[in-house]
Amino acid sequence: MYRLHFSCWFSPLCTFITPPETKKEWLNRFNENLQENFEIKPIQAILTDSFQKYRENTAIEYGPIRLTYAELAHRVACISQKIAAVGIEKGSFIGIYSKDKADIIFAAIGILNRACIFVPLDTNLPVKRIESIIKLADIRVILTDAGHEAIVRDIKNRNHNIE
Repeated sequence: MYRLHFSCWFSPLCTFITPPETKKEWLNRFNENLQENFEIKPIQAILTDSFQKYRENTAIEYGPIRLTYAELAHRVACISQKIAAVGIEKGSFIGIYSKDKADIIFAAIGILNRACIFVPLDTNLPVKRIESIIKLADIRVILTDAGHEAIVRDIKNRNHNIE
C-alpha cells in the first residue's frame, strides 16, 4: 500500500502553527480514509476496464484520427504483442520516437501493458542527445513511425544493443 505524504496544503503558515503530532494524525486519517474509499489498481487494469466498458465510445480524437476504445485496444494489443515477440523483460525501458501524438499514446499504453517503462524521445533533440538518453536509460527497443525510421536505424547502427 502506498502512503501519501503531504505538507499542509491549505496554508503556508500551517507548517509553523501546527504541531508535528497533529500533522501526523491528519496524515494517518487521510491515508485510512483513502484505503477505505478507493480500490487501488494498476493503470493497465484501469485501461483494460475502460476498453471493455466504453468499447464504442470515442477514445482518441486527434486531427483526422478518431478511434473508439475497441479500436484503441486493438492497436495497443498489436504493439504489446510486438514487444513480447522481441523478448523484452518486464521493467525494461522502451523508447518512443515519434511526433504523432496518437502513435505515442498507442505505444505508451502498449509498453505499459507489457509492464515496461516508456521513455518519450523528443524528435526535436539532436541525435547525439537522443543517443545519450538511450545509453543512460539502457533503452534496448525504440518504437517509431515510418517518418523517423531512417533516423532510428542510424541510431541502431551506431548503438548495437538496440533492437
